[in-house]
Amino acid sequence: MKKNKVLPILAFTGITKNKELYFPYFGAGIFSSFLYFTFDSILHHRIMRAIPKAEYAYIIMSIGFVLLSIIMFPFLHYTYRFVIKRRKKELGLYSILGLEKKHIAVMMIYESLITTLVMIIGGILVGMVFSKLVFLLLCYILDLPVLNEFPFSFPACRDTAIFFIFSAFCNLLYSLYTVGKSNPIELFADSRKGEKKPRFIWLYTLIGIFTLLIGYGLSITSKMDSALFGNFFFAVFLVIIGTYFLFTSGSIVGLGLLKKKKAFYYKPSNFITVSGMYYRMKRSAAGLVNICIFSTMVIITLSCTISLYFGMDYIFGYQFPYDIGIELPLNTTEEKETLVANIQAMEKEFTIEEDSLYTYSSRNMLAYMEGNKIDSTEGMSRWDNYVNEVEVMTLEEYNQMAGEEKSLEEREIFIFSKGKNYNQKNIMLFGEPYTVKEEFMELPVSAKAQENNSNLKYWMVVKNFESLPQNLLGQLYQELFHICLNITGEEEECQLFAEKLEKNMPSLEFGYRNNIEHRVDVRVMYGGLLFIGIFFGMLFMICLLVIMHYKQITEGYEDRDNFEIMQKVGMGHEEVHKTIAKQVLLVFFLPIFGAVCHTMAAVPMTSLLMSSIGLYSRKLIVVCCASILCLFFIVYGISYLVTAKAYMRIVERKGN
Repeated sequence: MKKNKVLPILAFTGITKNKELYFPYFGAGIFSSFLYFTFDSILHHRIMRAIPKAEYAYIIMSIGFVLLSIIMFPFLHYTYRFVIKRRKKELGLYSILGLEKKHIAVMMIYESLITTLVMIIGGILVGMVFSKLVFLLLCYILDLPVLNEFPFSFPACRDTAIFFIFSAFCNLLYSLYTVGKSNPIELFADSRKGEKKPRFIWLYTLIGIFTLLIGYGLSITSKMDSALFGNFFFAVFLVIIGTYFLFTSGSIVGLGLLKKKKAFYYKPSNFITVSGMYYRMKRSAAGLVNICIFSTMVIITLSCTISLYFGMDYIFGYQFPYDIGIELPLNTTEEKETLVANIQAMEKEFTIEEDSLYTYSSRNMLAYMEGNKIDSTEGMSRWDNYVNEVEVMTLEEYNQMAGEEKSLEEREIFIFSKGKNYNQKNIMLFGEPYTVKEEFMELPVSAKAQENNSNLKYWMVVKNFESLPQNLLGQLYQELFHICLNITGEEEECQLFAEKLEKNMPSLEFGYRNNIEHRVDVRVMYGGLLFIGIFFGMLFMICLLVIMHYKQITEGYEDRDNFEIMQKVGMGHEEVHKTIAKQVLLVFFLPIFGAVCHTMAAVPMTSLLMSSIGLYSRKLIVVCCASILCLFFIVYGISYLVTAKAYMRIVERKGN
């Protein structure tokens, strides 16, 4: 009975006496609870269902919420393992002093209850304070109406409690199993046990180099095709595997080679540094792999989402070069004139101004294009790399649209590429030679992105259709009249004008493209991605910082006795201090070197992934990536200094 009364006190005392272990654990748990509660509260807010244009954001954030939960669960378990590992010696001591395993289990249940309640209540309280600010940030990013009220969400509170109670229950089962199967002596030993030295280190090192090079090669040589996303995930998998093997085996191989160089190794500073790192890498390499991977995830996630946000105007300019586009069959001559007149009459009803109005006729086809050859796509898929859309217009139509007076001979054409330049002086149209008189660098009805090497579209201007090969004319499957309109005014007025114009379309044969509305939808969708990217970047950064802290604390306790012995055998305090600083600096900046290499190798594939949604500016992606890297170095450096001080305090502490 007395033991049962003292167990809650022991649980509370165990937490307070190990504040260096539990406070970071509480901080990580409260922050995770805050993210979870805030995310869930926003999803339950009525604006996410009441406003039509928030639908995309709701779908994206729902997917992000699931991914957040998937990432958060193993992170909470990983941090808990650090805490239990350091507590094993203390739990072994309790067992020696007379506590049975069932009493230790009850004490651990009390500890779990305390930590879980602190995380849930702390996270929800922080969420109540800051969730409205986060919600306003979301409204700003998505350009949604700003609502002053952000009511407390009981469903979000319930979901947060369920998730963290379940996570705590799984962690408790793990700790009960770990402690229950061990005797007191094993608990003492486990508290100092690091990662086991891997066997077959040369083989694993070669595997690590091989898989890493393949992963880098996939990223650098990847192309925009149907296999891009599959190659991306495969490359990520290979890089993670390669990183693990290089840190756990390759680092030991490298240090082993240094030990064999006697002229280098048997110098006092080098001897201590290399020996210390050899021991440290054997027991902590797996943790450094996590730091490297999380660092890369932070950099890539934030780089992609921020470049996407700042490149939104670029995407709009490329995908939506005009506000309203209308297409109708060429044979509807009266409807064309009536439609243009109706547009100009409707403009007077709204407080808008017409920036430009372009009209032209063209014929479309899908063509096989390679080098300077354009030929039939017979037997080929629409999605083949060499199949591109070609829009053909006559010289008369072009001059009327562009307001120019250009001329062409029978076997001459003008060409415009929406993506990379054509860069050929001649062209073979279905086996017949033509001369490219001029390649246009701009076209009034289309934007251009020279970095776009896929999904290309070409415009060809010919003197007349009779001058084209007969077998080419047979491939022209659409004959359309186009109206491209740009307007200015208040956004709401422009939207109302576009909606009314669509309702007044006289025929179902008309194709109507409301790019004003499309821009809003894309802004909401990409804004949602930015919001999720910020959340995930913050979570990955917290994971990284917590792992760094626990590694410093764990290694500080394990290294303290070793450095006390080194001082007893004649090393001065200053020399020991420099040796410690050198080892810690090398070990904890090694993952950052790996993260920088991973990021640089990932830029080509990341650029292709961004181009798949219309962002073809590699320069913007590189600038954002470099900026995030600089910011990350600053945050990581500050965090390193803080955790290194904690390590030094432990190592230099006497007693215990």
